[in-house]
Amino acid sequence: MKYISLLAILLLCACQIYAQSGYQYHSSSVNNGVQEGAAVYYADYLHGQRTALGEVYRMEAFTAAHKTLPKGTLVRVTRLDNGQSVVVRVNDRGPFDPDVIIDLSKAAAMKIGLVKKGRARVRLETVGQSDANPVNGTLGGAAAYSYANSPAPSGGAPAGRGYGQPGPSPYNYNTSPSSYNYANLAARGDVAPYPMLPPNTAGYGVQLASYRQLDNARSQLQQLGQRGVQNLCIWQKGGYYKILIAPFASKSSAAGHLEQLRRQHLQDGIVVRIR
Repeated sequence: MKYISLLAILLLCACQIYAQSGYQYHSSSVNNGVQEGAAVYYADYLHGQRTALGEVYRMEAFTAAHKTLPKGTLVRVTRLDNGQSVVVRVNDRGPFDPDVIIDLSKAAAMKIGLVKKGRARVRLETVGQSDANPVNGTLGGAAAYSYANSPAPSGGAPAGRGYGQPGPSPYNYNTSPSSYNYANLAARGDVAPYPMLPPNTAGYGVQLASYRQLDNARSQLQQLGQRGVQNLCIWQKGGYYKILIAPFASKSSAAGHLEQLRRQHLQDGIVVRIR
């Protein structure tokens, strides 16, 4: 009985040590400091919130959450299925999913095409240490600006960071949806308008989302408007409520505006034909 009790105590201690030892890389392999496993990215609503390591998460910065790497570690993240890579700086703890090894910022996720897929297998390589975030996700620009003590953003991407360049002027129609100011709707408790795309509209549009429920589409449209995305409307098509920026006279002008959205608002989408 004494040996059984001793064995039970040892097992209990082992379980406690396992629970307190940090995160386990169930789906990753570690070899000479190189890790392989799944990557995901932060939800948009976390923009402006403090990380576990005391910095402000900014979706336009090239940062990441890692379970064990020290704050300021620069990591090259490479997708194994397409070879695309980005350099990020660790400024947060996580992810808390045992099957995921890194949580990327929105900008970093877009750099390797992760936004549409949401999850991909990657390889992590430690490439340095810095107090500043990489510029454009490259190692050479790692010392450009420090976010460590910067205040939380009031909304949208900061000016002067490569996201506010003038874009094309693609609206060649006089029937473009009206642009609404959503900035103070939440504070005032107002209900956001939701302009519907006129039924006789022709041309092209940039589709940002699609929902079965109108309320979901309205909620997403309001969030996009509060982030500064303009000329939004809802297109009811095939049983779905699609959020569009429309209309554009040509496919190329719509594609040009989509590239501007990616730079300025880190917003992805697809170009669709309106008919």
